[in-house]
Amino acid sequence: ICQREFCVRMTEYDVWLGGVQQATGSGVVIVGKKILTAAHVVADQTFLQVQKTDINDPELRPARVFAVSHECDLALLELEEDDPTFY
Repeated sequence: ICQREFCVRMTEYDVWLGGVQQATGSGVVIVGKKILTAAHVVADQTFLQVQKTDINDPELRPARVFAVSHECDLALLELEEDDPTFY
């Protein structure tokens, strides 16, 4: 089921903290071209990018939340544009 590890980069605009805040998390690509990560990693984020951990492919790819469950702290992401080289 687990095909590849990746890094998630999130950007959130927070008016209380004075602008854009950035954070990173981790996850894995699973069957169905979905990316499994923790819900707390993507909570309240306005812009998501994913990046493979492969140093030969540093490209950041825009992603979106496909499904989220805060009760079990899991989220599924998908690339905004399908990219066969990512999987």
